[in-house]
Amino acid sequence: MIKKELIESIVSELVSPPEFLVNIRVDKANNIQVFIDSTAQFDIDSCKRISRKLEEKLDRDKEDFMLEVSSPGLDKPFKVKEQYQKYLNRQIDLWADGESYNNAEIIEVNEDSITIAFTEKKQRETKTYLFNQIEKAKPSISFK
Repeated sequence: MIKKELIESIVSELVSPPEFLVNIRVDKANNIQVFIDSTAQFDIDSCKRISRKLEEKLDRDKEDFMLEVSSPGLDKPFKVKEQYQKYLNRQIDLWADGESYNNAEIIEVNEDSITIAFTEKKQRETKTYLFNQIEKAKPSISFK
């Protein structure tokens, strides 16, 4: 079985800012999923580039595998701080410390916390949450 740590090591050599690694999944059947994002444009050509380079570094003669490289998608919860930074001054849905917010704006991202702005009773309010208080956060999807 291909080890997740091996994939993580290889991918860390292949991505460079503004790209960042979000998550890696490797199951017992060697189905490898690599999720990468970027604060700039991350498109299908970026996925293909990383996929090809990653596949070159793995040996199909030793182990058969299936490889998928993609961005995490708008419906997936945030996994890393860089995703919060990407959404600075943008809307997210947030569940933290027993509370939930739809269409909250991230107004600040620090080393260990984020600050959001939201409207409650027609007033703009702010609140700061440590990352370990955040249960789930994902982009707000609006069809306006």
